[in-house]
Amino acid sequence: MRAIFRSRTFGERLGIILMLIIPLIAIGVLLFFMLKPNYTDGLNFELNKDKASYTLVKYDGEDEVVEIPEKYNGKPVTAIGERAFAYNNQLETVRIPASVKTIESYAFEGCTKLLDVNLKSGTTTIEKYAFRACNYITYLYLPDTLTEIEPYAFYGCYRIAHIEVDEGNEKYHSVGNCLVETDSKTLVLGGWQSVVPLDGSVTKIGKGAFAANVMLGTIVIPECITEIGESAFQDCASATTITIPDSVEKIDDFAFYGCLSVSSVIYQGTSDQWDKIEIGARNINFEGVIRYFQPEDEEK
Repeated sequence: MRAIFRSRTFGERLGIILMLIIPLIAIGVLLFFMLKPNYTDGLNFELNKDKASYTLVKYDGEDEVVEIPEKYNGKPVTAIGERAFAYNNQLETVRIPASVKTIESYAFEGCTKLLDVNLKSGTTTIEKYAFRACNYITYLYLPDTLTEIEPYAFYGCYRIAHIEVDEGNEKYHSVGNCLVETDSKTLVLGGWQSVVPLDGSVTKIGKGAFAANVMLGTIVIPECITEIGESAFQDCASATTITIPDSVEKIDDFAFYGCLSVSSVIYQGTSDQWDKIEIGARNINFEGVIRYFQPEDEEK
């Protein structure tokens, strides 16, 4: 038997080539998507001194939703650096992974469209001014691992309407839209229409707790409070009236500094009791606006 050979037509040769190339292209596309980083473009990272982790140092993009990865170059992302997102006017949502331990100072300062802060279990520290002037944040969720919120971390975030702390957190809890440091009985952060509990679980308004809350027209300190902390109500520029109970023993420096619209301070005690209060520097001119709830010769 004699074998018969014939040359293949161009169409047949093209078909064979395509049969070989198409699977290779498909494999290449699949590998691209498998290996493509699962995070938002525009994120810049810097290797930490320990050479074992990264800090997110800058975001150059314009996306409304930003996804931060747990790992970069195979190593965990453990911090959001100082001013990494500062004054980004497009950012509405940022997804922060559990690998991030620290949110550094001014990290999100001036992100005026940021709506929610939802931290996963893993974050331990929020540094001062981290969310300064993020005045559209309405929801704040803090995980069980959080152990330190530095003063002024949420300076000027006056629209926070819901503060929630994971029930497993041993340092902080939330009640009445207030963030409270449990053991010290200190109100750390207040938001929109906060209600201070009257059961003795809060005895101090903490440092910067309501600072720059321009929504406060009237400030009423409840009877359970014994100390008003440094800068507690600083720059509450819309406040016109302050009511202070006779339970207060100390008003720290700058507690009411910058409250330029205050025309009346009502003290719910006598002038003799008022004179015994330790009042720090750079507060409003109390003597020019104060009036007493009780006559001087009447004691409660």
